[in-house]
Amino acid sequence: LRSVEHTVAMLGFTPTSSEGFVEYGAAFHALNSLSAILSIIGSLTVIVTFIAFPQLRRFFARLAVYLALSDLWLCTSLLLGQSHAPHYTKCHIQSLLGTYFGLASVLWTVAIADALRRVLLARDLCVETKYEEVG
Repeated sequence: LRSVEHTVAMLGFTPTSSEGFVEYGAAFHALNSLSAILSIIGSLTVIVTFIAFPQLRRFFARLAVYLALSDLWLCTSLLLGQSHAPHYTKCHIQSLLGTYFGLASVLWTVAIADALRRVLLARDLCVETKYEEVG
């Protein structure tokens, strides 16, 4: 068990502390960047598909696009990487983007779940037309 912990620490998956900052290893940053890039590609695929095919521009597809947009910006903030003194402006921008779009992603997921609940459990098949009239 001790050798596993040592190996994980060497790979950089556990944080270390220096100069008051928590730092992760290169492997952690590589995985973080890779997952962010893959998520950006997926978000862009959803957005481009929505734009390219007008017949898909329905209520649920629009909710998925809003979720993809918020995830796109959230992953963009993850790609900004770490910032150290005196680059606190970059840190503030990254925190603002991460907080706002992270919350937006959660709220769009809740909106999608609520719409699905209305259709599947409440048998409210006109949920799409109700929102189409408002928008």
